[in-house]
Amino acid sequence: MSRIKLLQASEIRAFDTPIIFNHFQQDHLFNIGNDLETELNKLRHPCSKMGFLLQLGYFKFHGRFYEVADFKDSDVSYVAKRLGLNLKNLNFHAFYNKQMAWDHRERVLSLVKWKPFDEEVFRHQIERLVESQLIPRKILWETRAYLYRQGIEAPAYDKYVRVISATLIAQSKRINETLETYLTDVHRHVLDKFLSKKSPSQRSDI
Repeated sequence: MSRIKLLQASEIRAFDTPIIFNHFQQDHLFNIGNDLETELNKLRHPCSKMGFLLQLGYFKFHGRFYEVADFKDSDVSYVAKRLGLNLKNLNFHAFYNKQMAWDHRERVLSLVKWKPFDEEVFRHQIERLVESQLIPRKILWETRAYLYRQGIEAPAYDKYVRVISATLIAQSKRINETLETYLTDVHRHVLDKFLSKKSPSQRSDI
């Protein structure tokens, strides 16, 4: 299946990584309230606590999860201080692996009271926007905004590309099949004649 290009390489990188938080955002997003403190106390290892708090903060802002390798060093340092930990004595990225991060996601969703990614809702929203003839790039941004408003976990960029591409191809196929079914030879002759005209005259003829 051919894949469309929705964003430039630099935009894709920005889409699939957390933004750089300022100090005010860090204070707010990595704040440890009573519910969170209870959850953190269930985790034994300091790096596990750090990873959980980082994932939670990123999710509260972006409405999606990120790869551990993309966690910002400035946020890792901030969270370590927030928890009273010394990073020099810890190897965070070596300990907090993908499997551990994955295991924490359900707890994060429960704390923020969001729903996990829903494939059916995602595809339905994209199909609706494709039918409204929005440009593909706009479909991506509108779908992401819709998921955030609905409190549904958003996926990574690659998921948008695959589903939008497939939906556009399916729509094009349906249109072609409809034309093959309902266009008569007379219709085809009129359309061929119309398309052979120079573009300045087409709008008035339509």
